[in-house]
Amino acid sequence: MGAKLSRGGKKIEWDNILAYNTVKIVAIKDWRLAVLHWAFMLLVLVYIVVFTLAIQMRYLKLETPTGSIRLSVMEGYPRQPISTMPYCLSGNNNNTKYNGYKTEPCLYWDQFMTIYPQSEDDQFFATTRVTRTAQWLNCSQSSMGCDYSEYYDQPPTVNYLAGVERFTVLIDHSMYAPILGIQRNAEELQGFMMDQNGNIMSGLSADPNNTIGVTGRPDIVPIRTLLSAAGFPDLDGPAPSNSSLSTRYDGAILMVFISYTNTYSYNLNNIRYYYQVKLVEATKYKAQQAIYDGLNLDKRVIYDRHGIRVYFLQTGQLGAFDLPTLLITFASGLGLLTISTFIVDVVFLRILPHRKFYDARKYERAAVPDDDDEETHDINGDGIKSEKQ
Repeated sequence: MGAKLSRGGKKIEWDNILAYNTVKIVAIKDWRLAVLHWAFMLLVLVYIVVFTLAIQMRYLKLETPTGSIRLSVMEGYPRQPISTMPYCLSGNNNNTKYNGYKTEPCLYWDQFMTIYPQSEDDQFFATTRVTRTAQWLNCSQSSMGCDYSEYYDQPPTVNYLAGVERFTVLIDHSMYAPILGIQRNAEELQGFMMDQNGNIMSGLSADPNNTIGVTGRPDIVPIRTLLSAAGFPDLDGPAPSNSSLSTRYDGAILMVFISYTNTYSYNLNNIRYYYQVKLVEATKYKAQQAIYDGLNLDKRVIYDRHGIRVYFLQTGQLGAFDLPTLLITFASGLGLLTISTFIVDVVFLRILPHRKFYDARKYERAAVPDDDDEETHDINGDGIKSEKQ
């Protein structure tokens, strides 16, 4: 019955070329193979149950929440005397340098002067150093060559702003995961501030200006706490973009990540969040502001502001039980059983001493006889003949 075609005097056995392979179950009575196979199956079971389900919680449908942030910055009270601030050049402190960097005269500015601009929802800029330059216009603005000039008798003035790191930031944030249907406000959740090593910062509750994670109250944190979480001991160290200048003089940019999670325990109703503050390397921040003399556009003062720009970003992952996700995880894990069977097959077909005997029993090579062929046939390819019935 086998199909045979001749080509160049040679017969082509198409039944051998296009053979159909089917599954055959062979019981090999060898305890070593059985132990190896069950050991692999046990490892697969442990991987699925312990690692994939218990540790990784791969039965959850995950979603990154979105939300809103409202910020409000207030001056830290009570004010401290300028004479106690070593970076301020004053009558009681005539040191021209502090920590290796130049000191400057200091000014007391409240939040309306220090924070620029005022109306920003998820970011703020706190001025730490300002250079003011008076300019005047001694020509007609209809002239193409007309431009502002500095007052010849009023050189630019440079000042530090006193106690900016003591300003406090109110952070009112809420999050929403629309697919999972989870919505919370920060006042309902437990929150923490993380340090650069990923550990929860301790001792924050001792500061009365710090209310991070206090249920029923919005988060309030001093700017100095954000700097500490970013790895800044203070503003009087080297600036990220220029080590010859202090951070107070040159400015810096911070990114504050608010990460939400409910997968830290098996109770998915317990949601918490973490603040993680990161410094943007090799950057500084400045903003320029022009203040005019009422309606008189001929006179203005340019405020060249340097300071700390802080951005807030919401991230994290929330999870909820999902049956299709669980089934996909099981199916992926059970696929490993095929690999374990393949490894055992390789062992007894390629390594064990009786591998040829095992091969002959595992793979049956059956040739279908022609209808008029009365000869016996080699069924297994091992020299054992089988007569046609």
